[in-house]
Amino acid sequence: MNSSRNPSSSFSPVIDLETDFPTVSRSLQLVKLDFAANPQPRCPVVLLLDCSSSMAGEPIRELQEGVGQFYQEVGSDAIARLSVEPCLIPFGSSVEVLRGFEPAVDALKSPSPRLDAGGNTPMGAAITLGLNEISARRRFYKAQGLAAYKPWMILFTDGQPNDEWHGPAARAREKAARGGLQFMGIGIGQGVDMHTLASILPPDCPPHLLQGLHFKEFFRWLADSLKVVTSGSTTQQRATPHVDEYDWAM
Repeated sequence: MNSSRNPSSSFSPVIDLETDFPTVSRSLQLVKLDFAANPQPRCPVVLLLDCSSSMAGEPIRELQEGVGQFYQEVGSDAIARLSVEPCLIPFGSSVEVLRGFEPAVDALKSPSPRLDAGGNTPMGAAITLGLNEISARRRFYKAQGLAAYKPWMILFTDGQPNDEWHGPAARAREKAARGGLQFMGIGIGQGVDMHTLASILPPDCPPHLLQGLHFKEFFRWLADSLKVVTSGSTTQQRATPHVDEYDWAM
C-alpha cells in the first residue's frame, strides 16, 4: 500500500480567514474600520431596568421616555456621543440585553427598543448579567487597543428582588471597592425596599429615591455627569454635578 499523500490534498491546520471564512473576515475588517474612525476612549454604562408587572402603566412609559431622552442628550454632546456606550438590561418576565453596547451616536440611528412590564423582580440575575457584559466589553476594548473610563451600572427598581441577590451584589460591591465600577441604585415609588437596595449597593453610595416619576430629570443628570467624565482623561476622577441641582431625588 502506498502511504504517500498528495500535498495539494493534505489537510492544513492553518486557517486562512479570508479564504476559508470570508464572511467572518469581512466582519472583522468592518470592526477595525469602525474603531479606526472613532478612537475615542469608551465609557460603558449599564442600565438595569426593573420592568416587573408593578411598573405597568405610567411608570414604564415614563421610564421609556427617560431612556430615550438619555440617548438624545448624550448624543448631542460632541465628545460624549462618541465615548458613552449604554447597554439596556430590563428584568421582569425575563432578564436580557435589550440593546447592547454601542456609542450613542450609532444607537441614535435606530429606534429605541420598547420596554414592556411583566413578571417578577429577578434583580440578582440582572446584576450578574450586567457585570458579565461589562467584563466582556472591557476585554473587547483591550483587544481593540481602546482606552476606557470606569464603567457605570445603575439599578432601577420599584420593589425588592425575588431571586438570589447576595452573591451578585457582593461581586458588584467588590468591583466598586477596587475602583472598577460606579454602582448606583434608584428606588421608584412607595413600594420599593430601600433597606435591601442599600444592602445591594456599596456602603459609600447609598440609594436615591426618585421623586415621583422624574425619570427625565434623572437621565438629564446622568447625561450631564457622563459629559463631565468623558471630557477628561481616563485616569482623571472629575466631580459630577450634584443631584440636588436636578430635582429628581427625594
